[in-house]
Amino acid sequence: MSSTPSHQLMTLANPDRIVIDINQGEVAVDLNQININSTLIERIRSSYSHETQNLRLVLDLKRQAKPNSFTLKPIQNVGNRLVVDLVENEAEAVAEKAIKRAADLKKNNILVVIDAGHGGEDPGAIGAMGTYEKNIALSISKMVADAINRQAGMKAVMSRTGDYYIGLRKRTEIARAKGADLFISVHADAFRDKRVRGASVWVLSDKGADSEVGRWLEQREKEADLLGGVESVALNNYEPDVAEVLLKIQTEHSVRLSQSIAQNVIDELARTIVVHNNKTKSAGFIVLKNPAIPSILVETGFISNREDERNLRSRKYQQKVANSIVRGVHDYFRTNTPMGVRMANIDLVNNGPMTHRVSRGDTLSGIAHKYGVSMTQLRRTNNLKGDKLLVGKNLIIPI
Repeated sequence: MSSTPSHQLMTLANPDRIVIDINQGEVAVDLNQININSTLIERIRSSYSHETQNLRLVLDLKRQAKPNSFTLKPIQNVGNRLVVDLVENEAEAVAEKAIKRAADLKKNNILVVIDAGHGGEDPGAIGAMGTYEKNIALSISKMVADAINRQAGMKAVMSRTGDYYIGLRKRTEIARAKGADLFISVHADAFRDKRVRGASVWVLSDKGADSEVGRWLEQREKEADLLGGVESVALNNYEPDVAEVLLKIQTEHSVRLSQSIAQNVIDELARTIVVHNNKTKSAGFIVLKNPAIPSILVETGFISNREDERNLRSRKYQQKVANSIVRGVHDYFRTNTPMGVRMANIDLVNNGPMTHRVSRGDTLSGIAHKYGVSMTQLRRTNNLKGDKLLVGKNLIIPI
């Protein structure tokens, strides 16, 4: 659209149809020429009111559906958009079953929700070679989910598995509904200076945490929003001042856990690829605003940088990034394993030998424990005479 649309939605029955009124809207195409290959929509028609200057679009349906709508701002070569999602009752039932299955998995496993950024009408950033951020995010997210599902004691669920859009708040709602222990959002950054490159990992800032506490408190009377994952309490059971204290404690706890996990992930990324910053960064990203669940956002590189874009297009490189993310998460939960969960040594798809770059303070025994191998194997594989290590040396980790 030529500008941000102002619109209203309503549903009508007998026959089923959805009406979209767009203020000061005009149709620039012949709707009769649109080839509608849909099992849900029969046809699209329009009318125009000269009195109100409003455009009315009518979707004639083959059966009942519930509409959701949202607008998207222009990004690069894509203009303003109005997106209308049609949700069938059957689809909702399938989603509920998926949530129940995820809850069942939670009994003996650490559940991680992997969120591929953007999607559908929202391509995200676009590289010079025409690479869409949404495609890179989805590909790496699938690899992360596959790798997590190979780990004993861990299970992954994806917020989206195909090229479609999910609202930012909806992504965090999915994680809460499924009782996630960790939420990971995957993206590929962009910047006006095309020389800037490298991966980074983000957590919720203190300012963002404070604003989220305020938002939840405002919703307290409207919704029975839950706090604390599986062992949940409804905020509307408490007086406002008590609810605020509970939320702040929970949010601060989640942010602390997020920082620990994020630092593990950025450390692992730094061992295998170029990172923009080797310390965790913080911001008020909406997808990180989840008081009940530790949440991190991984920028896998700058798609605006030609070298990063070229790397991110490579399946081998994507797997390297995915493995690093999973190693960081696995390492955290190996030393912070929830009650009732049994974890084994990490199992990854490897493109060539796995290496560990020795940092100050590393010990041979510590590295062996981290990767689930023996000190003898490490010595033999790297021709080490003793346990002394040189900072900066890359050790090959035996599979």
